[in-house]
Amino acid sequence: MDGYLGTPRDMRAHQAAAKMAPPSPDASSSDSPATGPAREESLTQIAADLATISANMMSKADKTDLLAEIRAVIREEVMECLLRLEAAIFCTIQAIFILQTFPSVSGKTRLFPCRSRPSREPLATSSVEDLESWSSEVGALSPPLELKMDSSGVKVLETAEDIQERRQQVLDRYLRFKELSTLRRQKLEDSYRFQFFQRDADELEKWIQEKLQIASDENYKDPTNLQGKLQKHQAFEAEVQANAGAIVKLDETGNLMISEGHFSSETIRTRLVELHRLWELLLLKMREKGIKLQQAQKLVQYLRECEDVMDWINDKEAIVTSEELGQDLEHVEVLQKKFEEFQTDLAAHEERVNEVNQFASKLTQEEHPELELIKTKQDEVNTAWQRLKGLALQRQGKLFGAAEVQRFNRDVDETIGWIREKEQLMASDDFGRDLASVQALLRKHEGLERDLAALEEKVKALCTESDRLQQSHPLNAVQIQAKGEELIANWDQIRTIAAERHTRLNDSYKLQRFLADFRDLTSWVTEMKALINADELANDVAGAEALLDRHQEHKGEIDAHEDSFKSADEAGNALLNAGHYASDEVREKLTILSEERTALLELWELRRQQYEQCMDLQLFYRDTEQVDNWMSKQERERYREKGGGASDVTRRATKAHGFPLPRQRGAALTERCERGAPRISAMMEFSDDVQAGVSVESVWRKSQELRCDSKSCQTIPIATKEAAHQVSVVSEACTQTEGGDNQRVLDVDLGPLLDYPDLGEFLQRVEGIMIKELKKNWRSHAFDGYEVNWEDQNQLDIGNKDLSLIMVSCLHILQYPIALERLLQVTSVTWNCTGSVIACSYGRLGDGDWSTEKAYVCTWNLDRRGLKPNNPDVILEVPSSVMCLAFHPSQPSLIAGGLFNGEVLLWDTSRTDDPLIGRTGLTADTHTDAVYQVVWIKDKPQGNKLQIMSISSDGKILVWQMEKEGRIVLLDGFALVAQQIPNNIKINKHGRGDSAVGVTCLSFSHFDQSLFIVGVEGGYLLKCFSGTQTAALASTSSSVPLKAPAQFTFCPQGGPVHCLDCSPFHRNLFVSAGTDGHAHLYSMLQAKPLMSLHLSDKYLFSIRWSPVRPLVFAAASGEGELLLFDLAKSSQKPSLCIKQTDNGRPIYCLEFNRSQKKLLAAGDANGFIKIWQLSSDFTEQGARELVILDGIASEITD
Repeated sequence: MDGYLGTPRDMRAHQAAAKMAPPSPDASSSDSPATGPAREESLTQIAADLATISANMMSKADKTDLLAEIRAVIREEVMECLLRLEAAIFCTIQAIFILQTFPSVSGKTRLFPCRSRPSREPLATSSVEDLESWSSEVGALSPPLELKMDSSGVKVLETAEDIQERRQQVLDRYLRFKELSTLRRQKLEDSYRFQFFQRDADELEKWIQEKLQIASDENYKDPTNLQGKLQKHQAFEAEVQANAGAIVKLDETGNLMISEGHFSSETIRTRLVELHRLWELLLLKMREKGIKLQQAQKLVQYLRECEDVMDWINDKEAIVTSEELGQDLEHVEVLQKKFEEFQTDLAAHEERVNEVNQFASKLTQEEHPELELIKTKQDEVNTAWQRLKGLALQRQGKLFGAAEVQRFNRDVDETIGWIREKEQLMASDDFGRDLASVQALLRKHEGLERDLAALEEKVKALCTESDRLQQSHPLNAVQIQAKGEELIANWDQIRTIAAERHTRLNDSYKLQRFLADFRDLTSWVTEMKALINADELANDVAGAEALLDRHQEHKGEIDAHEDSFKSADEAGNALLNAGHYASDEVREKLTILSEERTALLELWELRRQQYEQCMDLQLFYRDTEQVDNWMSKQERERYREKGGGASDVTRRATKAHGFPLPRQRGAALTERCERGAPRISAMMEFSDDVQAGVSVESVWRKSQELRCDSKSCQTIPIATKEAAHQVSVVSEACTQTEGGDNQRVLDVDLGPLLDYPDLGEFLQRVEGIMIKELKKNWRSHAFDGYEVNWEDQNQLDIGNKDLSLIMVSCLHILQYPIALERLLQVTSVTWNCTGSVIACSYGRLGDGDWSTEKAYVCTWNLDRRGLKPNNPDVILEVPSSVMCLAFHPSQPSLIAGGLFNGEVLLWDTSRTDDPLIGRTGLTADTHTDAVYQVVWIKDKPQGNKLQIMSISSDGKILVWQMEKEGRIVLLDGFALVAQQIPNNIKINKHGRGDSAVGVTCLSFSHFDQSLFIVGVEGGYLLKCFSGTQTAALASTSSSVPLKAPAQFTFCPQGGPVHCLDCSPFHRNLFVSAGTDGHAHLYSMLQAKPLMSLHLSDKYLFSIRWSPVRPLVFAAASGEGELLLFDLAKSSQKPSLCIKQTDNGRPIYCLEFNRSQKKLLAAGDANGFIKIWQLSSDFTEQGARELVILDGIASEITD
């Protein structure tokens, strides 16, 4: 809006006054009439042109300047006009004399008695112009002013009195004229000033009226473009404030005129009052409109805020009104996580709702005209917000309930799955083929029954949980009840199956025990028969007597086994009486056993008769020899005397034995021989029978040499021969001097008896059994514990170049020279979360009391250009030996460490001035022994804040949390006490008292953060649960109550456990290593290890699963070897053996890089950290590795 600059009329008046020039003294009166109209017309045209130019082309500032100049010019011109009027008045003195002399001039006097005043500015200007014209006319007549004579020549004033009188008259009229002129001038000036005041007042009033229309405009009711309207109104207010000086100036002018007694004072006063009223009205309307615009803007902003909140609430209602509760626990957990995000968003938007309420309260305090609408919107927002919060609480409750139900379903499904898995094992038709297998099955079944006993508590807990959930979740009560009934049905079924299998196994055990006794007895009978038949008949009386004595011993042994036969018979009859499923077989075995026993007794009796006959024969032989000798002697004497023959019997006896008998015994011996002739004949018939040799072959000896060479100390093979015939051969001896043929010869078979008619049949019968056993042996661990010769394995020596170099290479050899000079050892290595920085700790593990010896923690950034292996990037000095390190899993500069003195420290390597940011200090809560491992854990399963867990050989597992001022405070804790170790296996516990179990290592399950495995100094491994509420029996003081986490005990190793690691690919598998030199692969489902590999004659200090290969793990030995296993290639020997230390000193620690998968770090006793780069053979997962791993995990040992 333009400012108050006047009107074109003002400009025309200004141009008229400016162009008006005073009349020239010598100008004729005839010029004035001609000049006035043309001049006024020209000035009017110029003023109009200037007004047009001013209105169309000039800016506000130019117009203001022009107005000021015009006013100044007008003011000067008016003053000049007044001066000219005054000059003209003095010129009228001459007119006094002319009035009488020149009557034509008297008509001009009408100007002086004029009482009227121009009412408008143009009239005032015209009066001034008339006065100037008259003055010019009078001036034309004035010079020279002299008295005129009439035409008759008579003087007008003849006397001095006349002249004096006339003079006085002229002076009086001059004074009167002067007074009238002054008065006229004053009135004209007042009228001129009034006209200017009136003009300014009219213009200001017109401007105010225009602005009042703008200020009265109710465009604020239209909410569109309120910001622009508000800006225009602000510009409007600035314009009004800028023109506030116009009314002030007009007020000053009017008040001045009133104070001077202006003839129009009342009009001026009234005019000023009206203008002030209009001005105040304008200001009021302007303020009201500004307030209305601001209120409208606030209302629009408030409504927009309400709409935004309502839109957000409406969008989120779709989340809280969702009926999706998940199909399983994982799905519910995903929904809970999303709902937690929603709750975070909900908490953040509560501030917006509060802002809306605060906004509404502010508008209410300001008494906004739309209070009803504001209150309605506020109530609408609050109602929707409360509804959303209520729905959120309902949704939270539903999700929590769904999580409980799904967790219950998962636990039930897992329990049912475990039950069905055990059912498959119990449903086996294998009840053992021999006593050993039945005993193994019984032990295995007893283990299953122990598992069932442990599971019974869980089943009871699930049943209790089912009842609770049915009450708390009535909508799912049917499904929960069905799930519980399914669990109970499976539980009852497996208990029935277990009982039936236990009964069947007991029956099988009794049967196999009977069969074992049967086999033992039949085998003993066979051996006894062989022993009885094995003895050859004696060749002399002493041998015969020995045979009879030995045979009698056999009888004693047979009598000693009578109890065994009786027990076997009673056991068999008990099975028959019990209606055993193998009653027919038992009956057959009893018959066979009785027959074998009878046959043995008959054989013994037969052999007894044979040995007695042999005894008689040998006695006969002895007597006949004596007779023969005697008869030979007598016969030779008779030959010398007379000649003659001897009987055939005597001749045969002489040829066979050839020794003389005393003469005095001759008659008696001859008589005895004759009486024994029938018996001799019977013996000879017996001797002609061919009897096959009897022997019992060993199953481990298959040849003549093995049977003979049973002793490694024999230098010459002992040849044995088996008699095929028992005969007596008598040599004919004509004379006593014949030699060489007078010895009795025993015909023996020189070849070994290898003809076994039943061997082929036996081999065919056992072929299937042998193949089955061989396959079983292939999966067996019967040779666990035996040393395996791996000399054929490719050995990797740092200096050798062989094919194994293709599989691995050494990238860096890191060291800290000062630590090497002090002969410190690398006790721990760890990678940060980016995989680029490795940290190691230096200490001493083998020399006495080194707890106060300075140690170091060093870091290297392997990705940094210009890596210096001998110059660590960060070096931290520690007052006690650092036993373990662990980088923060997400913050790459934070390192936690455990010291030998029991402290736990926390460093921030990004801080150059003081990296140590926290420590536990030596308090009552601190470990009292060395800290062997620190682990970062979450404060809760789904939390984001991390805490530090430390373990020590003092038997405590403590959880620490970082507080302000560099303090690490104890948050939670566990303690392992011998009396609270689960007794699912037989272990040696201490007596009375709380004997702490020293913890040496720990590993958390990658699938359940509440489950972890610990290794202890006694060689045991314990499965622990962090959510336990069982109080520990530890007597040591602590600021927090310590709990007993152990839930299950695994079979112990041969010495303290140094390291263990849970598989990142299978929830049940973990590996352990220790002082027994073995790597043990365990399943969390059973106590015995699935696999035990002897890797070193010394200790194994570390073992780690590969983060990328399910079947690959690495172990560090005390012989300086780094062993890499790939179970896909071999389960008995390592796939690669890396020789890290040339002097055979041990490797104490190793760690895979989880970010850069090909890197493996190992620290040794020499103080070096070697970074090995593995080939794709160890870093690329095969297609069936997880299947193979599941197969290994599902293998259950006896």
